[in-house]
This record gives sequence, C-alpha cells and structure tokens, in this order.
Amino acid sequence: MKRLLMSHAIIQRSLQHASLVTLAAALALPATAQDSAGRAVALEEVIVTAQKRQESLQDTPVAVTAFTSESLENLGIVDVSGITGRVPNTILLTTPSSNISMSASVRGVSSNEPSLAQDAKVGLYLDGVYIGKNSGAIFDIADLERIEVLRGPQGTLYGKNTTGGAINIITARPLGEFGFKQKLTLGSFGRTRSQTTLDLPRMGGLAAKLSYLDRSYEGWARNSNPRGPRELGRDDTSGYRLALNWELSDRLTADYSLDRTWGEGTSRPSQLSYANPDYVNLPVVSPTGVILPGAENHPFRQMIESGISDDRKKWFNLDNVGEERYDIRGHSLTLTWSADNFDIKSITGYREMEIRVSPGGTDNDGGAWSVPVFHNATERNGGNQKDHEQWSQEFQVLGSAMDDRLEYIVGLYYYEDEGEEFNSLWDALVPFNGTLLSTRFIPAPAGLGESYSVDNTSYAVFGQATYTPEWLDSRLGITLGLRQTWDEKAASILDTGAEPWTVEKEWDSFNPSLTVDYQWNDDTNVYAKVATGYTAGSHPIRSSSQAAFNLTADPEEIVNYELGIKSDWLDRRLRVNAATFFYDYTDLQIADFQSGSTVVTNAGQADLTGFEFEVTALPLPGLTVDLTYGYLDYDYNEYFVTLDGVSVDVSDTARASNAPRHTARLMVNYDFEPTRFGALSASLESVYTDEYRFNPRQFQHDSADSRNLLNARLNLADIPVAAGSLRAGLWGRNLTDKEYREYGIDFGAIGHAINTYGEPRSFGIDVMYEY
Repeated sequence: MKRLLMSHAIIQRSLQHASLVTLAAALALPATAQDSAGRAVALEEVIVTAQKRQESLQDTPVAVTAFTSESLENLGIVDVSGITGRVPNTILLTTPSSNISMSASVRGVSSNEPSLAQDAKVGLYLDGVYIGKNSGAIFDIADLERIEVLRGPQGTLYGKNTTGGAINIITARPLGEFGFKQKLTLGSFGRTRSQTTLDLPRMGGLAAKLSYLDRSYEGWARNSNPRGPRELGRDDTSGYRLALNWELSDRLTADYSLDRTWGEGTSRPSQLSYANPDYVNLPVVSPTGVILPGAENHPFRQMIESGISDDRKKWFNLDNVGEERYDIRGHSLTLTWSADNFDIKSITGYREMEIRVSPGGTDNDGGAWSVPVFHNATERNGGNQKDHEQWSQEFQVLGSAMDDRLEYIVGLYYYEDEGEEFNSLWDALVPFNGTLLSTRFIPAPAGLGESYSVDNTSYAVFGQATYTPEWLDSRLGITLGLRQTWDEKAASILDTGAEPWTVEKEWDSFNPSLTVDYQWNDDTNVYAKVATGYTAGSHPIRSSSQAAFNLTADPEEIVNYELGIKSDWLDRRLRVNAATFFYDYTDLQIADFQSGSTVVTNAGQADLTGFEFEVTALPLPGLTVDLTYGYLDYDYNEYFVTLDGVSVDVSDTARASNAPRHTARLMVNYDFEPTRFGALSASLESVYTDEYRFNPRQFQHDSADSRNLLNARLNLADIPVAAGSLRAGLWGRNLTDKEYREYGIDFGAIGHAINTYGEPRSFGIDVMYEY
C-alpha cells in the first residue's frame, strides 16, 4: 500500500508539473501558423469516423483516440497491439499461446478467454467489417491510414460485444495515380520486416493498390533442450492486400479489398512463478511402476527448488514445444450511392481463419524437469486447432434534413459465424485419486482435452439522429440512438464418447443512448451522455458434464454515464480532451479457472469510476508534447463463485483483471529546422502502467507490478533521392531494460501459476523510400 501511495503521488506531481510547464510555454507563443523554417506551430485537424460519418475529432462527443498515418509511422505501429499504453485506460496484448490472438481491455472491461465460444468485449473493425473473435485479431496490415480507439460502450452504432469500446482500423484507399512505397525494418532479436506498396493509375474509373509484407522475428528467449526448438517466440509472417476503388458513376462507388496473412512460429515461453508445496509430499507413480514417496526426488520439489523465478528468464529447458501455423483471409465490399441529401451504403464482409498449434505448442508449466526415473517430466502442455469463418452484411442510410439541423443514420445488420476447436492437453503430473498419476502423455479425450463447435447468428436494427435547434445560437446538439439486437447461439461438445452435447440459446437486447453536447465557442465542445452496451451470452464449452454444459452464461450489460470536453486553446497550440465516467455493470461474464479448466460465469455486479485526459501542446516551434493519463477505480459489488459446492461472495477480495488504476504517457518530440539533407526529428516517450492482476481471484503469483517503459526515436525524413524521398529512423524500446510480467495464468487446483514477460531492451532501424 505504501508503495502504491508513493507511486500515485509521484504520478500526480509529474502530471501537474508537466501540465503547468506546457501551458506556461504555450502562453508565450506568438499567434502564427508556421515558423520561418516552415514547421507547424498549430495543431492539425484530425478527421475520424467514430459516428459512422466523417467529422472532426474535436466535434465528436465520444472519448476517442486517433492515430493518423503519420503518427503510426513515427511510433512504429504496424498492428493494434502497438497502441497499448498509448491510450488512457487501455491495454492490448498478444496472448502467450499465439502470435496473432489478442487480449483487450478498455476502461477495465476485458475478456481473456481466447476460445471460439466466447465473444470479445472490445469490438475490432477492419474498414467497417466486424472481426468476431479475439483469436486471429492481431495481424499485420500494410499501408494503414488511421486507427481509432473508442472508449466506453458503443452499443448503439456498433452493436453487441462493445461493452468496453471499439477499435476501428482504416486502411489507405488507392490514390488513383502511380505511387510506390518500400519500407524495411531491421532490429534486435532477428527482427525484419519488409513492406511494399504499389499504387496504379486510375483507368476507366478503376484504381488499385497492392501491398505485400514479409516479417520475421526470432524471439528474445532461447531453449537449451535439444528436443525442442532453440528460438522461442519466433514468428515468420507473410501477407498481402489488394484494394480496388471503382467509380461506377457520378453517384455510385465500390470499394473492394482482399487480404491474406499466413505464417508460422513458436509461442512465447512461460515461466513458473508458483507451485503448490502441498503436492510435494504426495506419492508419485512413475511410467515404469516405481513409487516415489515424495521428498527429494519428487518432480514438484524439482519445480519449486529450481524452476520458480520472479526474474525474467532468457534461457529455458523446454522439451516439447510445437509450432503455430495460421492462415487468415478476408474479403470486403463497400458500395456507396450518393444522393443530394443522403447516402446509401452497403458493407459486406467475409473472413475465415485457420490456426494450428501443434502438441506442446503451449507450455503451461515453464519447463521440462530432469527427475530420476521420469527423465524430463513435463507437467502440463497443450495444443490447439481452430477453424472459423464469418459473414456479415450491413446497410446504412446516412443523411441530413431540416436545413442540415438534423443528421441521421439508420441501418440493418446481419452477422453469422461458425467454427470448430480442438484443445489437447498432455500431462505428466496430474492430481488423480489422491496421488499424482505420472505418464509421459495422456492425450484427449480422458478428460484432458475438449473438442467443440459453435454456430452463431445475430440480427440488429439501429438508428441515431442529432438535432441542432435554432435557439442558443445553434450551439446545442441533442443525439438519440436506439438499437435492437437478436442473438441465436448454438454449441456442441463433440468428444463425449457418445452423442455430442448440444445447447441452443436465444437472447435479445435493447441499447439506447442519449448525448447532449454544447459548442461553448469555436474551439470548445462539452458533452454529457448516457450509453449502453451488451455482450452476448456464451456456452461453457469446457464443461466436464452435460449438466454443467447446460448452464449458459447470460449476457452482460453496462450503462455508462459520462461527461467530456474537447477543446483547443491558444490559437490551436494547446489541445485538451478529457472525460470522466461512471459504469453500472451487471451480470459480468468472468473467465475463472476452476476445477482444472476455464469457466465463464455471470459473477455479479460492479461499479467503475474513472477519469482520463489527453493533452497535446506546441510550446515552441518544432516542439510537440503529448501527455495522457487514465484513472480507474473498479469495485465489485457482488462476485459469487462456487467453492466446495457452496456459493460464496468474494467481492471484498477480488480485483478486476487487466484494470490498472493508473496509466500515463508522456512523449516529447522535437522537429529540427529542415536542411537540404532532410528534416531531422527526435522523440522520447515514457509509458507508465500501474500494477494489475491477470485473474480477479488470484494474488501475487498472477499479477504484474507497476512499470515505466522508456522509448526513443530519431528520424531523418524528406531526404531527396532521385524522383522520390527517403526516410530513415533509429529507434529503441524499453531502454532501461525493465523486467515486467505481461500475461499470467493461475491454474488453481492443478497447483501452479505461470507468467510471460515483456520484451527486453531492443533497438532497430526503419528505412522507407516513397515515390
């Protein structure tokens, strides 16, 4: 507690000092648009589509952070995981078992369960097409135009599974003229990335853009066991994207895209952080029938004495590590027909995914343990296979009426997906009838694996209208939104030894929203809103009995009460956006590890209170200061779990997972005066994340300590080369080589906990040629 209070005080003092320095410096600036060297001294307008139409970020009454193509380039962001720590109250991580699966948390609302039966709580959208699962959600997309992070429930315009928020990925459209871009990245731990983009001139109304990428990463951890791969966390990825823009007439346009990402690699290593000492004294039967009564030669004794570490390990002894292979493909078609006062839009999307994590691909105990008689005993390993496809169709009508005093959008939405998943577990040491059964492998079935299928369908009708009355000088806006959703979900457990167990369930939800915003002056907009969100119910596909399988988790619902301000000051040299919010959160779906498997249940109720701000300032010509801060207070009112057959409220001791109380970021960038050799800029970035848990009911063995990561970058842009320009950037991440836990699992009754650690200090160079 003392350390937490000290860190809180340090953060408060740092933020107050930085804000005062920024404001004071900005006040001293003259009111000019550019300095003598042509460097901007006024903040640019940022256009977003958070409300399904193009509008200024400062006029949008939504808590949204936007990363433009320039900022993505400067920060080295190539997929959504790169924004973690750079958005208030937001954490996005790659799961340890897969290089392409995501765990997202926005304002404390998160889902760590990667199974196909569980929906995400932060919606991910690629050019308007919803990506339905956390698995396969992190993929490298060449030529990004913008990433928008919407915080808070977005149930009206975006629909189900956005109780935490929504992330919009917008790719660059074809230019309609010849263009060429080649980017190459080289970095620590064998990191390479090559991206090629080619724009073709418009012919007959048709313009095309083709992008190709190839990425390789050897990982920072190594394996000393000759029976396993040497490189841990390795990732080799390739992908391409074809984008077409066809102007069919003066009113009708078509945008089509095809993308594919495929690759292979090994999962990041997990290291043991806890083993239950009570298991040490239990007898063990070896594969050859030799009984070990415990004590010195007990495998868990080996694990406790030689395996547990609170420090980041770079060398591991993993005897059974398989490989992950994946293939993700997607198509989207957007048709837009424009009339005088309205547009009609059709968005069609299809995506399919195959993921194969071969046996041993997920090491769940942190190593192979050299034990007499047992040879190299691996306590717990697993594999995974996923096949998933989805199809969606959305119709929108966007327009204005009453001399543009009324802006509206109405729409219909349809979504369906189906998939199959097989999880296999290989255990050498498993609690069994009071002893520890020890065989080399116990493949599924036999209670140590699961095979299931899902089939889901969702329908929705929605609308939102903003009315600006004449009174109050037309500065008041009133926005009302409504959405009705119907969900049908079916799941079957296939590995029962008999007929599959099948459960079907239907739900529906009504999600209204109300926003009142007031344009205080040309540069200040304040708003108050009430918004709702809905996460569909789910089936407990990891159940060990048909009776338990029939106990589906009901939908969770959330109501957000929010006040916000969007403001520019001092001739747009200072931008301050802030919001405070209160969540009423009911029927929480929480993934909890119980009785050897992950179970998703409706745990109860919670209240969330928070505050966040984003400040950007230009205190001096060429100097840009970005400061963000998020505060989150997450309290369970009810949290019921079943312990020894009795329902117990653990709300007093439970803490929300992936919900740090404080998040902060400070970045300082300076643009030097351009020369004939190019434009030089330098930036230094500090990203702070407070301590947080990975599981609500676990303790120090399943949590991350507070951390501050320091990053730096040196860019030289606009270097004239032939008919184009060259850009080069040197970068360093985690410059202080901070050791920090990034992910963790406590296996409860199985008797141990594991953690994965973030990447050590790394360096690299980016080079890009553009014509």
